[in-house]
Amino acid sequence: MGFIVLIILVGVVGFIALKISEARQNCLKKKIEEIRRQYPLAYKEFVSKNHISVSNAKNSTLATIVERSTYSWNEDEKRLQKQEQERQKRLQEEERKRRETETQYKEIEKLYPEGLKKWKRQNPYATKENTVLNRNKIKDFEKAVKKAFEFDNWEREQKEFTKKCRDLVDEAFPNFGCYPYEVPFRKTNEDGKSIDGKYLVWQSFAGSYCLESDLDYANFENIKRNTNNLNEFKSRKRHYLPPVYGKIQKYIEKLCEEYSVSIYLCANNEDWSAESLNYHYNMCDGTPFYGFPDIVEVCDPASDAWFEGVDLDYENYPKLKNRHIIIIEMQTDNDHLKTVCKNIIEKNKNKKPLITYISLLKGYDREEMLKLINEEKQKRKEEEERNRKEKEEEEKRKAELEKYKPNKEAIINLLRNNGINCFYHFTARDNLVLIRQHGGLYSWWSLKQKNIKAPFLGGEGFGQQLDVRHGLQDYVRLSFCDDHPMIFKHQQNGIDLVLLKIDIEVATWKDSLFSDINATDNNHHHGGSISDLKKVNFDAVKRNYVSRDDDDFKPHQAEVMVKTFIPAKYIINLDSPLPL
Repeated sequence: MGFIVLIILVGVVGFIALKISEARQNCLKKKIEEIRRQYPLAYKEFVSKNHISVSNAKNSTLATIVERSTYSWNEDEKRLQKQEQERQKRLQEEERKRRETETQYKEIEKLYPEGLKKWKRQNPYATKENTVLNRNKIKDFEKAVKKAFEFDNWEREQKEFTKKCRDLVDEAFPNFGCYPYEVPFRKTNEDGKSIDGKYLVWQSFAGSYCLESDLDYANFENIKRNTNNLNEFKSRKRHYLPPVYGKIQKYIEKLCEEYSVSIYLCANNEDWSAESLNYHYNMCDGTPFYGFPDIVEVCDPASDAWFEGVDLDYENYPKLKNRHIIIIEMQTDNDHLKTVCKNIIEKNKNKKPLITYISLLKGYDREEMLKLINEEKQKRKEEEERNRKEKEEEEKRKAELEKYKPNKEAIINLLRNNGINCFYHFTARDNLVLIRQHGGLYSWWSLKQKNIKAPFLGGEGFGQQLDVRHGLQDYVRLSFCDDHPMIFKHQQNGIDLVLLKIDIEVATWKDSLFSDINATDNNHHHGGSISDLKKVNFDAVKRNYVSRDDDDFKPHQAEVMVKTFIPAKYIINLDSPLPL
């Protein structure tokens, strides 16, 4: 009984102690909550540093929070508040900078799109901040890229314009010559580096000359004549007919319909006086080219006397009025053409001039003339070769026509209508190598004439004598049937025979003959006409295994005889002959 009472007392005491502990813990937590509200930053730092979880902590641990001095809490809170203010200020500054960077980046995108693309190609991992810091470099890129694009576009426009002029030449004066030149000029690439540009100019010309005296002008009489007559042009003793100038003027008018054009009349040709140039430029039915007063200028003038009343600025001349320029000149060599074009280009790069060139007399340099001479020689050589081949083809066609009988189609139709789709020729298997080697079937006579030894020759001995008697020794013998009686005879002698199929076209050849029975028979009839072919008993030749005492035995052996040779292409089954 006393033991039970003891246990009860212990339980009561434990329960009371637990309640006291819980009450104390609740009290501590209330004080901690008050500290947390009063010093939130310091409280958060303290529990974090000390790894305290208030919900699971012991009273002793909670007591360390409560027992901490107010001074410490105040000082920590002030310190942390200052740090938070500095952090917020820093975040605000970072946000401001981010927005400013974003704004500046968008500006760069808008103002320097090509420069930005180039920057990104060179710096694929660059941040926006780094991009903004390099704004000036991107700006320079933009200028370089745009400038390079302008040059590229200028080259393209020049190519299109001068090609348009070139095509118009074919329409306006088809007898004029044309020659392309690449005028050297400097441009910049996307990196801002100076590089060689390709400024294509088509030169059109009425006549041409070459001052190289040691070349062969046999195929270029006009060039030789113009070269010899140069001085007469300069001294006004020779000129082009007015229609030539008239065509040039019509050409100019045509271009004026599409473009705003300036015409430059070159007046700086060596050894050409102003009077001489004026004489030639004034040959257009009495109307000079400068009859277009608003679009005609003098390019690199030779003297102040050229065109009365024209006040020229020699230092800066020529200045462009229009981008599209037609240069007209009496005599032009290549260096001069390039110099004139380069002068216009260099002094007017900002306007991007577009040029086409018309010369009355175009001078070929040595390299060009040699190229023309060699090309003409090659052209004539090719033409001669072409003519030779055409002649050969014509002769072949004639020979082909002469090869056939005049009633070729009728012969083919007669054979097919009677069920004859091929002829047959039996030979020893050992002969196949020889047939392939020499490209076809020869008559036994031709083989002997060519000293070609065949393993097996049909009709040797008496048969060949009969061929000679009938004048048929130089013919290849073909049968209508595939079971010729002579096959059995040769097989009895142990010869391995094969059967070749021959195209019926051979029957249409001019020299082919037809025999109504075996042509070695003294009673046979042969001839080369269709009437001779009609004497063949087609019913008899289509029978099989006709006995010797049958009336069809001899007609069954009717033949086609082909003169000398049957090419391999007419042997239908040369690659797979029929075994016998």
